[in-house]
Amino acid sequence: MDTVYHIDHNYIQQPLKFGELHLVQIGTLHFPKDAVMKRHLHRNWFELTILTEGSGTIYTNDTPIKVSKGDIYLSFPAEFHEIVANSTLHYDFFSFQTQNTSYREDLERIMQQFAGADQRILHNDSIRALVRDAIAQFQMPESTPYRKEILETQFLQILILLIRDFKNIEPGYTPYNATQTRQFCFSLMHYIDTHIYTMKNPGELAEITNYNYSYLSHLFHSITSQTLSAYFRKRRLETAAGLLRENDLSITQIAQMLQYSSLYAFSKAFHAYHGMSPRIYRSTHGVQSPGTHHTHRNP
Repeated sequence: MDTVYHIDHNYIQQPLKFGELHLVQIGTLHFPKDAVMKRHLHRNWFELTILTEGSGTIYTNDTPIKVSKGDIYLSFPAEFHEIVANSTLHYDFFSFQTQNTSYREDLERIMQQFAGADQRILHNDSIRALVRDAIAQFQMPESTPYRKEILETQFLQILILLIRDFKNIEPGYTPYNATQTRQFCFSLMHYIDTHIYTMKNPGELAEITNYNYSYLSHLFHSITSQTLSAYFRKRRLETAAGLLRENDLSITQIAQMLQYSSLYAFSKAFHAYHGMSPRIYRSTHGVQSPGTHHTHRNP
């Protein structure tokens, strides 16, 4: 296997604030044909994967998307992500959050309108150049004059260009290519998928949609043959399992992150669904030593 070139500025545990944007990760990765960036869970961040050389397949929640040089792929919060190199592959990556209300509203709209994993490829030379230059800025000493100010400006430009590009794209349709009711139910599923860290219960969908919850649940069951509460429980506990496998958060932190009322409530729900306690699951499925985390792992 060829040597892997890997730059990863990782702030997953404590994102760095640059004005309106919080930086989670930025870096670049080069690896050979058939290498795999193993399946991992994105948390409450967005991520741009920017292909600079070669081609590959990005899996978003197990849906494969072919990408090649020049493509920029947007991943949403709470998605499972994997990359397979179809040739020697080079790509840059940029992961971020924002608490700015206006930008969050635009990003929420993007998540709803472009829910399909195959609808998120952009081509923007300005974004590509800004991310590449930001990576170079991070290689400079922190004492470099105006380094932080330059990065803050670059990150804001990337965010605005990203939102502007999606505003100019005709929204896609759901993978069902089906009735309006099915499309609505898919939107409910997608909302749960991408808000799994902030939702405490599926009843919140009633306020968001302005529909009675009983009506929503009946509609959802008629289309999917499962209740909204069952789907919410499934996604919540699958996400918990992914976090336990990554092995860098305590079980208490995972329970809090997924909005459980207590560690006991989380452990009881996890055992009922997975057939074992969170501690035993971690001991048998964990892939890293406690206290380490690299979302972008060397193949």
